[in-house]
Amino acid sequence: MKNVIMEIILIIIGTFIMSVGINLFLVSNELTTGGATGIATITYYLFDIPIAFMVLLINIPLFIIAIFKLGVKFCIRSLFATATFTLFLQIFQFESWLSKTSTDLIVSSIFGGMLVGLGISLVFKAGASTRWHRFNSTTSKK
Repeated sequence: MKNVIMEIILIIIGTFIMSVGINLFLVSNELTTGGATGIATITYYLFDIPIAFMVLLINIPLFIIAIFKLGVKFCIRSLFATATFTLFLQIFQFESWLSKTSTDLIVSSIFGGMLVGLGISLVFKAGASTRWHRFNSTTSKK
């Protein structure tokens, strides 16, 4: 039980850090990241579709495939991670304190990448995923 609580805490903290890095440094400077979040960010720039909605929509087929390939336990953790990630993306997307922190694209890229990477590592440590490449690398091992 203690491990499950620690995994939940790691997922929440990790997805929070990821969403802050994306909204604070990347989206505010019209930069993007990779995977489903990157595709969602591009659709946001082009069509003004909310990033959180697109992340969830893009990940639905992935979860259906993952249930059969990776098992229910991994999918439940990953579904929780994706849900909290999209929730944090939506909550912090419109906050006024998330206005442009830096107009320097290199600084924004570095700090955005560091925060997203830190968040992803915490989510991975909890045995979950919010990213396409994690799913691909996991399925290629089986």
